[in-house]
Amino acid sequence: MHLALFGMAVEEFLAAEPFAAVRTVSNDGRSHVVEWTRTAPIPDDIPLLAGDAVHNLRSALDHLAVALERASANRLGHQLTPAEERRPQFPVARSEREFKEQLTRFGYLSPATVDVLKTFQPFAIAPGQPEQSFLWQVSDLDNLDKHRMLAPVPISPVSITEPGHRGQWVDGPSVPYAPGVEIGRYVFADPTAAAELPIEVRFGLTLGSVPWVPHDVRFRLGEYAKTVKEGVIVPICQSVNI
Repeated sequence: MHLALFGMAVEEFLAAEPFAAVRTVSNDGRSHVVEWTRTAPIPDDIPLLAGDAVHNLRSALDHLAVALERASANRLGHQLTPAEERRPQFPVARSEREFKEQLTRFGYLSPATVDVLKTFQPFAIAPGQPEQSFLWQVSDLDNLDKHRMLAPVPISPVSITEPGHRGQWVDGPSVPYAPGVEIGRYVFADPTAAAELPIEVRFGLTLGSVPWVPHDVRFRLGEYAKTVKEGVIVPICQSVNI
């Protein structure tokens, strides 16, 4: 339900095409400057709905952890006490050491169950880059949302859509996001006409304070629902060619 409402809120926001940019080529043709021409504040309901969706997904994993502990205890002829039911939490670990530490919240899991849980861990799914695993991102965003609202930050990755040019991209200031502010520029050793260099500007939303690799938030949360650093979940807003 939260995912559906989130999707509707995003689509409604994008329908007005809230972001736009323009390219200006210097007189010598060596600098192509990309500037904001239109921006819009992110509606509060978007991060609030995203936070609710993330929290529900994380809570579902914790319910699963309690169910596994209860079933394991029952097989040993033991019924969990209320205090024992409050202890389990689905482990989300960036290393095997963290995984073992988090397992101390359980008392009855079989080695086979532990092995299965281990296969879902960020350090097992994405060795060397555990923060990029779906499980870590949901857990990290859930922790972030407990302390402050997931802050939406517009981003604008810009790419050359025609191969063969070797321009250098230089980022503009990170803030403010306002008409007339430079997003960034391509700098070339030789004069380059705009017609020779199609540029695609993608506008997106990052939930968190540190922009990360853009991915569609509905896809990422949907993957968690199917498979049950700051910064992390990005629905692409719109893409324009300039």
